[in-house]
Amino acid sequence: MKQFDIYSNNRNEIIAVSGKKWSWGAFFFGWIWALSKRMYLLGVGTIVAIWGLFGIMYSYDIKHFGHIGPMDVESFRNIVFVTMIIYGAFGNKWWKKSLSKKGYQYKRSVTSESPANAIEAFKRSRLAKNLHPATASPQSYKPA
Repeated sequence: MKQFDIYSNNRNEIIAVSGKKWSWGAFFFGWIWALSKRMYLLGVGTIVAIWGLFGIMYSYDIKHFGHIGPMDVESFRNIVFVTMIIYGAFGNKWWKKSLSKKGYQYKRSVTSESPANAIEAFKRSRLAKNLHPATASPQSYKPA
């Protein structure tokens, strides 16, 4: 069982975000993960930054040595690996912040096996809370 933080907006769109600090999806897929979570600036910014650094290293080598050196290939690999670690460590935090900026509000944490099951559990608990007279507000409950 995993912990998920539930976010909802005023259109009743519900999203479950892993409660863990580390994100394997963000680690392995980086900018693709960011784009899939609608964090377009982060995803495109990462692509531009990485390829920009590679372009600078490449043009420097071509200008000074006439070819790209093995050090630059290794440096590029290290830059990509560091980016992967940063995405893995901060991915879920960035996603939660992005959701908040888009009008989503944190509702509560749910323990479940998957994000879909967490959303269903949240919907069931919210429905049960709205239907149970003891938890309903006095204005909304009218005895039969």
